[in-house]
Amino acid sequence: MNYFKIITFGLAGYFVRFAVGGILYLGVKMDPIGFWYGASLTAVALVASYLLLKFVIKPANAGEAFLVAAIWVAIAFALDMITAQPVVHVSALYMLGEPQFWTRLAAILVVVPFAVAKTR
Repeated sequence: MNYFKIITFGLAGYFVRFAVGGILYLGVKMDPIGFWYGASLTAVALVASYLLLKFVIKPANAGEAFLVAAIWVAIAFALDMITAQPVVHVSALYMLGEPQFWTRLAAILVVVPFAVAKTR
């Protein structure tokens, strides 16, 4: 496995979600702690993770795919904690209590079975 590629595309997936969140927060003026904002970011996390895992990383088996997804969850967790206060103006402790925060992280793991190449 190429860990540099995994980390790079994990950051890319996060920044896609960050850009969409910025557009929804600053452009559309959605409430960053509202349901639809969180649901939109969860959908973006799910789709971006699936596309990157299936078509870019192309893991050989479910174990490798799960490891990649776990690394991406760690990246997203760390960056969400770092950007919570300066960007969205909520504390990191508040983020830990938000179901939408955990759902976004779980969405990255949910795509693992669907992204593994089927071998027959």
